[in-house]
Amino acid sequence: MVVLAKIIGILIALLGIASAVYPDWMKKMMAFWKQDNRFYYGGVIRFAIGVVLLIASGSSTQAATAVILGLIFLLGGSVIYVLGAEPVKKEIEFWESQSDLALRLMAAFIFLFGSLVFFAV
Repeated sequence: MVVLAKIIGILIALLGIASAVYPDWMKKMMAFWKQDNRFYYGGVIRFAIGVVLLIASGSSTQAATAVILGLIFLLGGSVIYVLGAEPVKKEIEFWESQSDLALRLMAAFIFLFGSLVFFAV
């Protein structure tokens, strides 16, 4: 499970790099997830990543960090379902309307978060 968690960390970091280099691609991804309530699938993905991180935390190098990250993913996945469609769509629309600089700063955060996942497990 640790290998899967590390792969997830790498994929998140790569998503951050791609988003920093191509902020328009990031906007296309936001538009994709906003269509037809697809963001609910994103909630399932976040929830699954959280479960993987919690399971992997038992044999990880930084168990406490892995548990905290797993709980963050579980909470993030749950919040999507608790809030419902309209607030989530408004949040996506907010980020879609941001400048390339703001999206690149968010992409840097995504990269750092993915790196943290990778090094925590």
